[in-house]
Amino acid sequence: MKRIPRRLVVAGLAAAPIAAHFSMPLRSAHVQAALESVSLTISGGRTVSAVVAVPDMVPAPALLLFHGSTGLNDMYKAFAPAFARDGFFAAALDLFSGQTATDDSTRARLRNEVRSDLAKTKETIAAWLAWLKADSRCNGKVGAVGWSFGAEWALEASMQTPVDATVLYVGLAYPGA
Repeated sequence: MKRIPRRLVVAGLAAAPIAAHFSMPLRSAHVQAALESVSLTISGGRTVSAVVAVPDMVPAPALLLFHGSTGLNDMYKAFAPAFARDGFFAAALDLFSGQTATDDSTRARLRNEVRSDLAKTKETIAAWLAWLKADSRCNGKVGAVGWSFGAEWALEASMQTPVDATVLYVGLAYPGA
């Protein structure tokens, strides 16, 4: 009989809610209907984009959502209305300027583009945090949530500009487990 480490079992149980969300069929039209596209113009005239979902009751605490290495696809967009249903004003930012990836080489290229210009990426994050805090639909409380590749940027956001909460979703492989 193969023994499974307790840590692996606990990690698996902790991941159950997020895994359930990932396994739900994407209802693209429904997700898109619940989203508002927002663009900001920042230094040098550069435009940065996000999709926003607003809860029924505002002002509300806000969340800045950071997508994984596939980009801001329908799966990550679906988190914004899900958080809005739970009472959060949620903005899912697009670090890949509208591009998404379905293969390893594209994912690597897009990640490298974001990481190659840290000042630009940090400026984008700061602009969205400032926008959320200034928006009348926000009660002044802001958190950051990041998945996989986005986890490092959610952590960066929380170190760069004080936020009230940071949640990082990172998958780990346990060799030999």
